[in-house]
Amino acid sequence: MNKEQAKAIIERYNLGQASAREKAWLDNWYLQESKKHEFSAKELNFLGLKEEIWQATKELSGLATRPAPKRLRLWPGFAAAIALIVFGLYFYIEASKPRLRDMAKASHIVPGMNKATITLANGKVIALSEAKNGVVVGEDLKYDDGSPLSGLQPSLPRGARGDNAVLALTTPRGGTYQITLSDGTKVWLNAASSLHYPAVFNGAERKVQLKGEAYFEVAKNPKAPFRVESNGQVTEVLGTHFNINAYQDEPGTTTTLLEGSVRVLKPNSDREVLLKPGQQASPAANGGFKVSKVNPEQYVAWKDGKFIFANANIESIMRQVARWYNVEIEYKGSPSKEKFGGRTSRFANIAELLEILELTDHVQFKIEGRRIIVMP
Repeated sequence: MNKEQAKAIIERYNLGQASAREKAWLDNWYLQESKKHEFSAKELNFLGLKEEIWQATKELSGLATRPAPKRLRLWPGFAAAIALIVFGLYFYIEASKPRLRDMAKASHIVPGMNKATITLANGKVIALSEAKNGVVVGEDLKYDDGSPLSGLQPSLPRGARGDNAVLALTTPRGGTYQITLSDGTKVWLNAASSLHYPAVFNGAERKVQLKGEAYFEVAKNPKAPFRVESNGQVTEVLGTHFNINAYQDEPGTTTTLLEGSVRVLKPNSDREVLLKPGQQASPAANGGFKVSKVNPEQYVAWKDGKFIFANANIESIMRQVARWYNVEIEYKGSPSKEKFGGRTSRFANIAELLEILELTDHVQFKIEGRRIIVMP
């Protein structure tokens, strides 16, 4: 590795052109390092700290063309850690062999895509177009670009359709889809999920049932609260943006609020919490709810086509991988207890995602067909 090569890498980072592996590796390094130290409020500013890290990196590598505007305030051992970034990047670029020797076997494992079915009131199941993003529930079911659904009788009268009937939008593993309900509420459905909803909302409430995960942008209607029933809890709103993760294989249902306010409650009990933007409700040991302050971006990244991991364990990450890439996960040995951080596109090749995780040196993978074997 010569200085010109190192300079090119740093310039790519500064221009926002660094590869996903380079950025994710740095994010994970920062997460690991941060667990060892007490930080001031300024040092906890991730983006600002990374700029200081890279300035120090340029100085240590002899690439700085001008003095830094201010000195990097180093905590004990941080100078050595900065040096590790320099030499770590050298090692990363010099290594010509892929960290995963069998990555060629991953070519058949593709990312998820727009894929879903709608079940009509009469039980008929319609496979939705993978070339479309979503459907709109109105006088007739149609795609969000206005085109009709294939296999749907075009002029079915509202009475014959059954306004009170419950319909269902379902995504398989490796699928995602959007739907605009009859009241204008928009819902993004993640992989391996289903949403049951009425053709038309009638009465004093708007009620839907969710299995899996969905992001909601609820149309405001003070006269009719919007209620989401999911895995033993109810989320009630008038109009707001929030995400619910209610997969059966997760430790518990989480509700994350981005905008407005929501009330999360357990039916037939007095256990409930009111969330503010940036808060998340999750199960508490006493059977109620625990409210935590979170970065909502991490929990809705899937809607925007991204994986964002922050202080996540490998089992949590691999559950997301299994649902999106439609693969089986097997563990050999005890799963790593380390926490991982980083981000990458959900449409990246699975080999790239696994290689990013391997770069942390805390986990290894082997691919056998559609099975991902996770090793410490």
